[in-house]
Amino acid sequence: MSLVVDDTQLLTTRQAAELVGRSPDTIKRSLNLGVLPGRHIDGFWRVRRDDVLAWDAQARRQPPPKKRAYERAAEVLAEYGSVTPDELSKLLGVHVGNARKYLAILVNQGQAHRHDDGEWFPGPRCQQEEAAS
Repeated sequence: MSLVVDDTQLLTTRQAAELVGRSPDTIKRSLNLGVLPGRHIDGFWRVRRDDVLAWDAQARRQPPPKKRAYERAAEVLAEYGSVTPDELSKLLGVHVGNARKYLAILVNQGQAHRHDDGEWFPGPRCQQEEAAS
């Protein structure tokens, strides 16, 4: 007994990717590895809708990328309004040298500035502060 699949039920890799919210490259990679059943028709991959949905339900998705440490430092600085490197290191659970490095990165990005007393504040240094120094 052979299973005949109506060609209207077959999806392109782009249609399959849109169906499950993944990239066409991910679909093609899974087809090439044999993880997702499909077939070549006229040199292009075609896959059944039900197979794509079943594959997606069991396939692992990559977790979203973690925030970079200096991005977390920017969030802490914005939340607290001002911090010292020692305070930031305790809040982030990192060595004080790393906290200083994150603050330096934020300065280069214009997201933080330092006062003469050692306090760090969010945002770039304003012109009034520069004139007073």
